[in-house]
Amino acid sequence: MDGTDTRKGEAFDSEETQSVPKRKKAAVARCAVAGALTLALLLLTNFGVFHLLLGGRELTGANMTPNRYLTFNVDTIIHYLAEDYQPGSDTVTGRYAIVPANGELIIVHLPERYLKDGDIIVTQTYNQVVNSGDADKYFTVSGTVKAAPAEVAEKYATWFNSNAVNMYQYGFIKSFDEKSIAYMVDVDSTGLFGDTACIAISCAAALLLVYAIFEFVRILMGRYGGRNDFVVIGDMDDSRDWVTCGDAVTIETAEETEETEETERTGEIDEVEVTDETDEFDETDEFEEADGADETEEDEQELEDDHDA
Repeated sequence: MDGTDTRKGEAFDSEETQSVPKRKKAAVARCAVAGALTLALLLLTNFGVFHLLLGGRELTGANMTPNRYLTFNVDTIIHYLAEDYQPGSDTVTGRYAIVPANGELIIVHLPERYLKDGDIIVTQTYNQVVNSGDADKYFTVSGTVKAAPAEVAEKYATWFNSNAVNMYQYGFIKSFDEKSIAYMVDVDSTGLFGDTACIAISCAAALLLVYAIFEFVRILMGRYGGRNDFVVIGDMDDSRDWVTCGDAVTIETAEETEETEETERTGEIDEVEVTDETDEFDETDEFEEADGADETEEDEQELEDDHDA
């Protein structure tokens, strides 16, 4: 390379050195934002994706804690306290069922897709209590513990005062302390959202996490900490040599390399020829000096002879 190419390379290095910190800072910022958004979305769903994959805890009075995810079988429904209706119509979209669990009564909100199964269990429970029938049918649900609506809580208190003795005789409760209820299990909900919304939000969180990991790996590999561009010298053909100098990569064509080597070899040959010619000239000068000395001696001898004569 000549001096012009060298100066261009130095200027390119200077510009890249100044831009590297900005690129790296921007990459770190993107990675941090993606990670923070991932955590925020997971918290928003109460880490619902893990609940959906692994399931929840069993249905007990001790597990009736807000935002706790439960998974359980429904094989007994004592009574429906209230119903949800589609706005502007008489279509039922959900029911609030009273379900016994280990001597306690718990309210379970069933969405529309479980209403038919719920009716089957209600009939089974009646036959079990009145006719001593078998309780061999059940369906499995999962949901999050939430605060019961005030209307539902009031209806439960009224119902319990009227049916507490019967519940105790049938063995559904162990004491008469279940006069009020504050929480319920909202089936098909994960955190603040339904299962469908939870899955969608979890997918978005997963994409953000993948992006954050991708950026983090690139930062560790030095993609933003050094120059990844190429300085091309010569024509871009299929035959080229790659020479790495620090972070920059210089591409020199094979033709230029061969021409340089040939020029160097030619220079060496020229030096040898010049040396040989110089040696020949030196020998010729020596011979001429020797001939000149002999002639001088002969002339001096002739002068002496003439003088003696």
